[in-house]
Amino acid sequence: MIPALLGGAALLIALFGLIAGGVATRRILHTKRDLDNHVDKMERFLRALGFSPEDFREKNAIMHGMLLSSLDGHLIPYEWIKAGENAAASVVLVHGLGMSRVGTYPIADMFLSAGYNVLLYDQRGSGENSADTVCYGHLEKYDLADCVRQMKELAGQNHPIGLWGVSMGAATIGQYLGMEESQLHNIVFAVMDSPFSNVCDLFRRALAGERVPLPAGFMVFWSNIAMKLRYGMDYLDLDVRVPMAKGRIPTLLVAAEKDETTPVQMAIQLWRALPHDKKRLEIFQDSEHGLLFWQEKLKYRRVVYSFMNAVGL
Repeated sequence: MIPALLGGAALLIALFGLIAGGVATRRILHTKRDLDNHVDKMERFLRALGFSPEDFREKNAIMHGMLLSSLDGHLIPYEWIKAGENAAASVVLVHGLGMSRVGTYPIADMFLSAGYNVLLYDQRGSGENSADTVCYGHLEKYDLADCVRQMKELAGQNHPIGLWGVSMGAATIGQYLGMEESQLHNIVFAVMDSPFSNVCDLFRRALAGERVPLPAGFMVFWSNIAMKLRYGMDYLDLDVRVPMAKGRIPTLLVAAEKDETTPVQMAIQLWRALPHDKKRLEIFQDSEHGLLFWQEKLKYRRVVYSFMNAVGL
């Protein structure tokens, strides 16, 4: 009798865990998008920071394009902007969670003003990208790979390429650095701004902030199982430290001491994961998550340009 009761209780707990884990996983991997208002939202965000998207579009000849994902055929919209005929390099810009390519206009302006071409695109689950799920860099790396290949078609097969990403965009770059393909395209530098090292810790922090009436360990365990069953991936696949340990490309990591979203320790973990000495970690004392460029603009430009000069650009 007692074993039967215990077995029934265990089954109920497992069923409840899978349901709770499934709900949590759907919240993690799916974002709500209002495509009609998304561009307006990003433009209002930029204007509030003193940047005019209209002026940016007016002064630059923007070529709009659309790629078909080599992974599953979803649409990847991009914008290509040339700084001139003799650009020293071209940079792919990767936005963060809840943003779109429009949100990277100020960074594009920074690189263009220094004489570098830029390609900016919408990540999965963002902007006009037709993929529904957000995978925190794990599947996003394939979109980035598609954009790097497109960059080579636009700029030339031997043209030097740089990568810049913020928050989840930085994680996408970290995941891409672990791909063998990343070693084949003359990528000369990567900048990872406000990166996170692993989604599991982010989920634990989110649970603490929302005061979920269930143990964090319970939610992490069952959401991991639900994610594996439903999407074929787990938290280990979303751990950026694993692919970073295979990285060979010169990498600059910039992080904010006051970052409460992706703590500075995460950038330190990624810096330590890189197996080479062509890396640099710069910690900003007076900035918040994803706002380093805005809150310490002169230092930000100096640090990025200095690193690019160090790699020969």
